[in-house]
Amino acid sequence: MKQKLLVLEANEIPLRVVREFASRNPTSTIAGVLNDHTAIETWAADVAEDDLYPSQTWASLNTGKPYEEHRIRWYNDVKQFSDFFWHQIAAKGRPTVLVGTLHSSPLDQYVDDGNYRLVVPDCFASTDETRPHDFEHFQHFNLAVTGENGRKTSMGRTLASAAVALARYPRPSRWGLTTRSVSDISRLTASALANKERLRCAQFPMMAEIFLAGLRREKPDLGVGFTNHVAANMHRYWYALYPDDFETKAYPEKWVKKYQNEIMRAMALLDSWLEKFKRFAIDNDYLLLLTTSMGQKANAKLDPDYVVENAIDYRLDNPLLLLDRLLEGRDASITHETAMVPQYTFAFPTDEQAEAAALRLREYGCTRSQERHGYYLTDEARVTGPKKLKGLVLGVEVVRNKLTLTASVSSDFEDKVMLGDRSFGPRDLGFVEFEVEDHHSGCHSPAGTLLAINDRTGVFDRWKNGQMDYLDFAPAVLDFAA
Repeated sequence: MKQKLLVLEANEIPLRVVREFASRNPTSTIAGVLNDHTAIETWAADVAEDDLYPSQTWASLNTGKPYEEHRIRWYNDVKQFSDFFWHQIAAKGRPTVLVGTLHSSPLDQYVDDGNYRLVVPDCFASTDETRPHDFEHFQHFNLAVTGENGRKTSMGRTLASAAVALARYPRPSRWGLTTRSVSDISRLTASALANKERLRCAQFPMMAEIFLAGLRREKPDLGVGFTNHVAANMHRYWYALYPDDFETKAYPEKWVKKYQNEIMRAMALLDSWLEKFKRFAIDNDYLLLLTTSMGQKANAKLDPDYVVENAIDYRLDNPLLLLDRLLEGRDASITHETAMVPQYTFAFPTDEQAEAAALRLREYGCTRSQERHGYYLTDEARVTGPKKLKGLVLGVEVVRNKLTLTASVSSDFEDKVMLGDRSFGPRDLGFVEFEVEDHHSGCHSPAGTLLAINDRTGVFDRWKNGQMDYLDFAPAVLDFAA
């Protein structure tokens, strides 16, 4: 491969938001890329639009296989690593660096089968294992923060976790801490007094610095890095950026003014690091691809009634307690694995035990009217059993020995959750109550983004300024690598 390859995965950003940022910031790196390089709209069509989910779309994009073939729905579903383009390249002996890309865990199932120079797996890994091992203290922190800040950021816990973890292993380079990244994190921390959700962006400078340092040190044939920080802001603040997308007024003007710049703030952070990766790519003759797998758009289900009725939400702090209540006792060998709330994945000792548990859980049922918007409970997952379920959203999916629950207190909750003839308060099931100011005004869309920078061989020219089936991405990358 004469020209090497660098992929920056920026989850769920549509071209509309990319162009919005460029129009507001005409001297930005993103504006320059749109003017001088290749911009493509990607399209995710292998599942119904309502069923789009990032763990599914990234699996499709990076394998080139539709969902019906790879069957990866959730983050910890069983996968064939040989299907992923990055493993196919690494398995041919080409030096490879991975930082945070989804489905890069469990590391021990593939790392010895390829030429991996640096791997910090995704933030849903079940262990803190990395290669080399001296990034494991950072990964332990990364996994802990991801688990603590699912639906609502806990500012105190996040800062405390960071301080304790760094004190235990004070090697800044293994935490992605440089003058540049510390400056970004300091600004985010200071501004979090106005909106603590901004702390969701703080992991990105650390991950980006680890990724960039690994690229400079190893000069790999392939580097792949990931960020979710813009997507998190779009889910919360799409209404604030694009209030005219909605037929009814869901939030007051004061709310819009408070949050109208949050998505652009997140894009500015991405832009500042894109400039660094672009400079590295051009100086070292890399093709740089920024890809998003899918995009977001206005959530048509959001309306004023929903905002009022859902001023309170619930976070599941003890998933194993909920499973114990649902199954009326559980095997102690069942373990909980990290996922994106309100999904909770459990690993059973055998495939048969997972399926047997699913059969029991499917005796309970809920309807679409009980669901909370944006929780992506698919028709496949929805359970509509004979027992009357009141007060709980519940979905069940099984892949081999992994059972994934979609679980939340539902909109018909009164004072107890009914599981058949048993009643429980939310805390008795492991839930904690919190107030909500934002309600998933951005939802998943099949229209994503691909920016090709320094594509001097014209690999992506045939899609330039057009649309690309995202299943064509991995084959195009492998053709380039060949």
